[in-house]
Amino acid sequence: MPTNARLLSFLRPYRVRMILIGVCMVGLALLNFMTIGSLQPLIDLLFPPANGHFSLVPDAISKLNLPVVQNAEIYTKTHRWQVFAIACGILIVAGFLRFLFTYVQQYLMEFLAERVMLDIRTRIYTHMHELSLKYYTSRDTGSLMSRLTVDVEVIGRSLVFGLGEMAKEPLVMVSLLLLMFLSHWKLALLIFVFFPLIVYPLIRFGQKIRQQSRKLQEEQAQLYKLLNETISGIRIVKAFGMEDYEQKRFRKRIGEIFSTTVRIIRFSTLSSPMTEFFGVLGIVAALGVAAWFVSKGDLTAGKFSTFLVALFSFYQPLKRLSAANNQYQKGMGGAERVFQLLDTPPDVVENPQAQELDTPRKEIKFEKVSFSYDGEAPVLQDITVTFPLNKVIAIVGPSGAGKTTLVNLLPRFYDPTQGRICIDGIDIRDLTMKSLRNQMGIVTQETILFDDTIFNNIAYGRPDYSAEIVYQAAQVAHADDFIRQLPEGYETLVGERGVKLSGGQKQRLTIARAVLKNPPILILDEATSSLDAESERLVQDALDRLMVNRTTFVIAHRLSTILSADIIVVLEKGRLVEMGTHAELVDKKGLYWKLYQTQFASSDSDPLG
Repeated sequence: MPTNARLLSFLRPYRVRMILIGVCMVGLALLNFMTIGSLQPLIDLLFPPANGHFSLVPDAISKLNLPVVQNAEIYTKTHRWQVFAIACGILIVAGFLRFLFTYVQQYLMEFLAERVMLDIRTRIYTHMHELSLKYYTSRDTGSLMSRLTVDVEVIGRSLVFGLGEMAKEPLVMVSLLLLMFLSHWKLALLIFVFFPLIVYPLIRFGQKIRQQSRKLQEEQAQLYKLLNETISGIRIVKAFGMEDYEQKRFRKRIGEIFSTTVRIIRFSTLSSPMTEFFGVLGIVAALGVAAWFVSKGDLTAGKFSTFLVALFSFYQPLKRLSAANNQYQKGMGGAERVFQLLDTPPDVVENPQAQELDTPRKEIKFEKVSFSYDGEAPVLQDITVTFPLNKVIAIVGPSGAGKTTLVNLLPRFYDPTQGRICIDGIDIRDLTMKSLRNQMGIVTQETILFDDTIFNNIAYGRPDYSAEIVYQAAQVAHADDFIRQLPEGYETLVGERGVKLSGGQKQRLTIARAVLKNPPILILDEATSSLDAESERLVQDALDRLMVNRTTFVIAHRLSTILSADIIVVLEKGRLVEMGTHAELVDKKGLYWKLYQTQFASSDSDPLG
């Protein structure tokens, strides 16, 4: 579907308001026609013809052959002041109606602009949640934020105001052209001589503005990316003394934005005066020809005044139409970027006939599972293994072996390139994603906390949890003591990404969140690797409590944390090379034994004692 049509589809739910806006536009065009058309009788009233007779109805309107016009009374000079008063009264009424129509139109257009932006942002945000993690690994946060904010703002304004003006101004121009033709059709023909010259800048510069606007929005996205990286990593910037380097990067980005903005300004500002210049040429030509008709007695003062005012009035909507076209083309640049995001299909799609997953009762099985992020380099290859429930399953191996990828397939953050994963004999692709993920709790090395209270971070998204239940979860996670020592306790704001808390405190909050969810399947991805010894002891104790009577997948580089696991799976280059208990794998003297020897070579005894 063309970009224009897709943008207009966002206005479809607001047909009634669009009709009201259209009525106001037509009303304003008619009022414009009537107001300017009334100049002829008013001027002829003040400067009556030699025969002393004049009509309240202007010639331009009488030529329309409307019944009300055909029956209009002809007045003589003796009535001219009464008629003048009536005509002025009509102008006052027209002015009030113009005020009313303008207010209603502008209010509805402002409302639609905000509403359309809300709808587009909601559509984008919803779609972003439908995309798999694979999409986010190849996109930067700044670009996504830019599309959701800057691009949508430009689209909303251009769609409603740019398109609105492009709909209204032609109506006004048509009404003025009609007035000019009815006043003196020969004179009005001159407009069409200059019309192609006036339209050319609108089309030519509109294309340039659209191209540059898209480029500008892409450059703004890169600026968002830079700001996001710099602000979130400000500690590293200062630690390495890279302030000057980051300032140079920033100046380069804003310099690019400045250059592109200047080009847009050049095209925009050149478009309007060029249109204005050709319009002035048309006006001058019309005035010259009009003077010739006046000298021949073919134009009265009233007709000439009406034509002249209509001609000069034609110039203003022409300028506004040029500006509206520029605004609309800017929106098209943003629309292309937004639709590019909306057209990205989700990699992980829920089966329409998907069934709900009850609490797992038997096993979790990987059947010939392979996976690749880019479709070329394999990350996992032909993994076939069955895990009984309520066991602790440790996954170990060298860096890059595919450990995290393996467990990320379980909640369908990604789908296998080949093979399938089954829970109790059911392919997880045949389960609803919500019911599947409701059965799982995840604690990772990277603690994710939101800029909210501690209470709300633990009870994330579940306002129905009572305070007592939240406190109990915090106690299990060894978090209750340090929380109550904070000045505001559970109502303490943790800051962005939990910046006000230590690493161990943040990790215990994420464990409390998992305890509260009480999932039958638990995934622990390097949950203690970045903690100091004391924090690790507290977190590990909390994890031990959490793992009781659950199926737990543990990824750990430090083998000391998984020596007592029921099953240890060893991966190397994406393949399952060994599996067994710690004792069994040590006896095999394979890859696990080498990893074990490397980590404990300096120790005089086995960590198990």
